[in-house]
Parts: sequence; structure tokens; C-alpha cells
Amino acid sequence: MRFIYIGFILFFMVGCANKATQDIAIDVSCSSNYFSIKAVACLEQDQLIQKLEPYQVIFIGDHHTSKKLHKSVSSLIDKLSQKGYKIHLASEWFVPSDNNLLAEYSLGRLSDAQFEKEIKWKDRMRLSFSLFSPIYRSVIRNKGQIYGINMTKEDRQRIGTQNIFSMSGYAADFYKKLDLDTKIHKDIIGQFLDCHAPKKGENEEQCLKRMYLIQVAWDSIMAQNSSLIANNVLTTKRDKLLVFVGSMHLAFGVGINMRFARINNKPFVTILPLHKTSTKIPLGFGDYLLLYGNLHNN
Repeated sequence: MRFIYIGFILFFMVGCANKATQDIAIDVSCSSNYFSIKAVACLEQDQLIQKLEPYQVIFIGDHHTSKKLHKSVSSLIDKLSQKGYKIHLASEWFVPSDNNLLAEYSLGRLSDAQFEKEIKWKDRMRLSFSLFSPIYRSVIRNKGQIYGINMTKEDRQRIGTQNIFSMSGYAADFYKKLDLDTKIHKDIIGQFLDCHAPKKGENEEQCLKRMYLIQVAWDSIMAQNSSLIANNVLTTKRDKLLVFVGSMHLAFGVGINMRFARINNKPFVTILPLHKTSTKIPLGFGDYLLLYGNLHNN
């Protein structure tokens, strides 16, 4: 579903935000690389770090193809680490069953090339591992840890069926409790859902409904896995969990972050990326912005 993220960037650049927020747009023109939406103010990195101190969980949105954004996230990890925080990075690109291998990588026992081969990166992703490795290297050199939070292959197969509500036990309980009625989330996601592979006998409306169910399940599983990690690793005030996922999973606080808040009371904040060629953002988009790039460079 990577096409969604590309569309999402364009969605805001051309001003097609949800009507509830479209009428109040904030000017985010900055020479610095960070912006507080709450304070409507540009921030330097040290100022942002100070603002992040009360929060144990930091959700960070990704634009997957941007080297500059990833270098900025790497710099943020380095700065937090220099301030004495231990960084735990929860990544969308890995699943919980990868955690043993991720632990070996985090401890520096595997090179990037060895890890890329062992994790079978090329079977999972079309994007180059080198796009993301600066972030992972920052975690590793600062004695942090990397974790997986995405859906397993079995989860993907499960939610792709039309028999979800005939399940029993834990699976039935999970899927029957999914919140499918958050209007702003429906409006945002609905702009980009495409019924490209309808099931036999499924009309377009039924297919789009199933696609939306998949999106909500996806957000919910990543929120659940993030919550489990937070409960396990945030044992001191110097521990911080960075949940690094596609920005569409976090925008307007109605994705993974909203679902995390329903099951975990640890304080969190959301940082979303914005390309510097975009100068306005709808009110309520997130808490902070990471501004990156320029007209000719990602």
C-alpha cells in the first residue's frame, strides 16, 4: 500500500485536507527544521528535544523514499542519545517474530549486509535498505534496540478473507472490536483506497469496505504491538520508544496513535514529516513537524 503515502503527501500539498480542518491552515514557513503546531512556532533541534522530554513514546511519521528525512531522524536519535536517553525503535518494516534477529543486529553482531540478507529485505521491500540504514545505525551506535511491530503474513492472510466474523477466540475478539467509525480517519483513508483486487462475487462497495477494514486492522495491530513494547522496555525515565511508521498511520492523531492511547496510558507525542516546499498544514495535523528537503532534493 505504498502508493497511499505518495498520494498522502500530494493530498496536503494541494490543500485537499479534510473539511473539518481545511478552513484553519497554519503557515509553517521556517528556516529551521522543526515546527510546533501547538505553539505555531519554528524550533531548533535543541528546543524540540526539550519539548520531547515529558514524553516516553514518540510517534514519528515517515515518507519512505526520502534520504534527507531519514538523515534528520538519525540526527534526532543521536541528539536524544547524547542527552542520556536510551532509544528503543519500533519499526513498521519488521514483525515481532523478527525481534531475535533485530536484537543481534542492535548489539552490533551483524553488519548491515549480513542483516539485510538474514532479514530477507529484498523479498519484503522494493526500496533500498540503504535508505533506512542511517536510522538503524544511529540506534546501534547509541546502544539502543530495534523492534518489529507490523502484521505477520498470517495476519495479512486472515484479514484478506471474507470470513473474519466467523472466527472464534482471540482473533474474533480482536476483529469484532475494531473501530470502523472514526469519520476523519475514513475521510482521509477513503481518498486513496482502491479496489484493485476484488474477491469473487464482491462488488466495489464491498471491496472498499474490506480494504478499509484491512487498514484499521493494520493500525490496530501496530498500536497493540507498540503498546506491548512500551510496557516491556520503558522502565526508567531515560527510556524512550520511537515508533517509526508511514505518516498516514499517524496524521490527525486518528491512526496508530489514537489506538495506542486506548490501550496504554504512557504519554506520547506525534512528529510528522513535511517537505519544505509545503508552507501550510491543516490545524490538528499533529503535534510537531520535521521539515526536510528543498525544491530540488528529497
